[in-house]
Order: sequence, then C-alpha cells, then structure tokens
Amino acid sequence: MTNTLQLLAPWDLPLSQPLTDDELDRVELALASLTRAFEIENRQEALASVSQLLADVPVPETTPCIEAGSKVSLRPKEVEAYDEYFRIEHIQSAAPAMTLVRSLIACYKNFLELCATHSHLNPEHVEQQEQGFHSQARLLQRVFWLEESS
Repeated sequence: MTNTLQLLAPWDLPLSQPLTDDELDRVELALASLTRAFEIENRQEALASVSQLLADVPVPETTPCIEAGSKVSLRPKEVEAYDEYFRIEHIQSAAPAMTLVRSLIACYKNFLELCATHSHLNPEHVEQQEQGFHSQARLLQRVFWLEESS
C-alpha cells in the first residue's frame, strides 16, 4: 500500500464538471473498468484487475496545495498538520476528473490489499466499505455527467 493518499483540496471539489470528449472517454472507460472490478467476487482476482487498471490510468499532473484559499478559514500550517496526521496530501490538479477517478481506484486497491492481509476483518464492515466504493463511483458518474452503467 502507498503511505500517502492524494486528495483534491476539498475547496476545489467540483459539484458538477462537464468534460471534453477526450476526458469523457478516459473517465468513462476507467469508471466502467472499476465497476467491472467491483463485480469480481474473488478478492485476489479483483486486486489483480484493479492493480492493472491503476497502472493503465494516466497519472495527472498535480501540485501540492500550499494554501487553503479564501473558501476556508484554515491556515496553511493547520492544513499541513491535518495532512501529516492522516497521511494524506491535499493537491491541486489541472485534470481534476482523472485525479478523482485515480484516487478512487487507488483507495479501492489499498482496501483490497488490506482485506488480503487481514483475514480477521468484520465481514459486515468490509461489505459496508465495498458499498461505499460503489456509491463513490456512482457519484463521480453523476458529477461528470456520465450515464450510469448500473
């Protein structure tokens, strides 16, 4: 698993974001592939599928988020402390759609790795987390004006 999770700065998250045709194709393909991976019952096979997907999805150019902007009352040191404590990195991206999709894929991959190495996890909690990933994928489909494939 990676040690740091990259997240778009919350104050930069889009409520809705129409995509160019090229972005639309890439995002739609990535989300469709992730949705197919959700349907794989064997977690090891799902992990292999998601790992390949993550390798295939382009890495958008990002920059660390240096300041919180005018939409939040946090000072840079507060953001930095929060990020360090939770092992996350708030970033800004010129390609927010692919950044969000790639982050979801990376989170799901880390989740599958966690499940593979910790057999004692509560099955009910694992199922709830799985449903959360499904919901996040559907949310991204709506945000990016994609037809839901389910």
